Amino acid sequence: MKFSSSTSRLKQQSRLAGKPGAIAPFPPAQEPKRTSAHFNLLLLTLNLRYRHSAPKPVTSEGMSTQKRNSGDEDAQLGARIREIRKLRRLSLTQLGEMSGVSASFLSQLERGTCRASFGTLRDVTEALGTTLAELFNSDQPPGPRIVRHGERPQLIHGGARKYMLSPRPLSHIEMFAGEFDPGESTGNEPYNHGDSQEFLTVIRGSVDVQVDGRSHLLDAGDTIEYRSSQLHRTVNVGDGVAEVHWIVSPVTVPSTTGSSEGTNDD
Repeated sequence: MKFSSSTSRLKQQSRLAGKPGAIAPFPPAQEPKRTSAHFNLLLLTLNLRYRHSAPKPVTSEGMSTQKRNSGDEDAQLGARIREIRKLRRLSLTQLGEMSGVSASFLSQLERGTCRASFGTLRDVTEALGTTLAELFNSDQPPGPRIVRHGERPQLIHGGARKYMLSPRPLSHIEMFAGEFDPGESTGNEPYNHGDSQEFLTVIRGSVDVQVDGRSHLLDAGDTIEYRSSQLHRTVNVGDGVAEVHWIVSPVTVPSTTGSSEGTNDD
């Protein structure tokens, strides 16, 4: 379509229409319809050319950064990741090293300008010590979080019982409660996990805390501190039920902790 010749012809006709006795080239009522159609066709042509020729911005992780209808959801997810990262006191670089995802991509993800694959989100949530289900849970109330005594997730059942006291998602600290019937222990053999600072406080009863083969007899109110990488074991040496609390920082539990399955950690 030759737009230049059509434009010059319209200008010439416009000048003639202004002279006395000149005859309008077409009825005035038809002129705006034809001009509007040309204009709309021109816009449609340019739009189609742009859509087919303009490259889509892509990040190094291969994820498109174009706006989508789910932009609000992406922004909420990114804000959730940033909130948990801040609770853990992790920088983007630190989280990137832990998850294997670049810091630049994490920054875009937190701003909601890109979308991560399922595998990438799984790596990020594991590094944050949470789960995908909790990450997508937007009903988490802000402010203080409470874990009621009757609602504590029980990790170990039987004569030695273990409960999680830390509300999920875990940030930079984890806390557990343990109850041991007389003669019960954390297991037949000592164990270790990660390399964090660990505290054990006796709430009631008497226990023998063995660290690297050395015994430490503790009563109610006593506290012992050691590295979680050291081999350790706890045994109830009293006549009644013994109760202890563990505090570990930073977190060492896997992302699946909190289910009904047992674990021998701590």
